[in-house]
Amino acid sequence: METIPGIGLYSAIVLYAEIDDIRRFTHPKQLCSYAGLVPKVISSGGKTTFGKSGIGNKYIRTILAESIIHTIRKDKVIGERYEKLKKSKCKGIARMSCMQKLLISVYYVLKNQEEYKEHTVRE
Repeated sequence: METIPGIGLYSAIVLYAEIDDIRRFTHPKQLCSYAGLVPKVISSGGKTTFGKSGIGNKYIRTILAESIIHTIRKDKVIGERYEKLKKSKCKGIARMSCMQKLLISVYYVLKNQEEYKEHTVRE
């Protein structure tokens, strides 16, 4: 997991401990939801609102929030995504989206027991 840009030894240890067994999650979106990176959707009477979930593993979110700053600088694919979203949305939304991408990369690295490859960032 340390092959992912922005993830150091301490970050890798915390993520590995908090995720525990990666086989618990059949899809990377389940891991993102577990970490609280998926926005809350409230729909009632034809009205839909979106907001922060606030529910999830705060340790994973904290590590990803600290790591994403370095990942944006070091990883070309995630960095380009951040710059594109920052122009059309805002910094916070761009960072959250990149944190999801980073966690999806962590999911595939753990699930497939392979090293991180920059060009293979999956959706």
